Amino acid sequence: MPGVFGTPLDMAGWASSSPWPAKSSSDPRFKAAMAMSAAVDLRGDPDKSYGTIRIPILHMTGTRDDSPIGETRAGQRRIPFDHIHGADQYLVTLEGGDHMIFAGQPSEAAWTRRTRSSTISSARAPPPSGTPT
Repeated sequence: MPGVFGTPLDMAGWASSSPWPAKSSSDPRFKAAMAMSAAVDLRGDPDKSYGTIRIPILHMTGTRDDSPIGETRAGQRRIPFDHIHGADQYLVTLEGGDHMIFAGQPSEAAWTRRTRSSTISSARAPPPSGTPT
């Protein structure tokens, strides 16, 4: 079984280097995805792992998004964004956001900075046609 058992990246076609045979698990019914604090394959070649993805994905993470289990650090959460080249990708990084921010349970440190937090965003896609710039 590829990937991490049903994550948006799995459904998009991620071919992780898990102990199981690497293969794409893409489902053609998915046209786009949102990956909140996505799992990251740190064992293999990220270009191979994420190179099979062919749909747009909105990646969301935080600057303090270290994994509560495993070895993934906040800065590594952008690896899928950086290595998917088969479709437009979008990245939103929440300043001070930790792993639980998307569950509405940010850490106490992130909560206390809430009033001064800002959003850092990146995108590798042009604006839709007809959109004012």
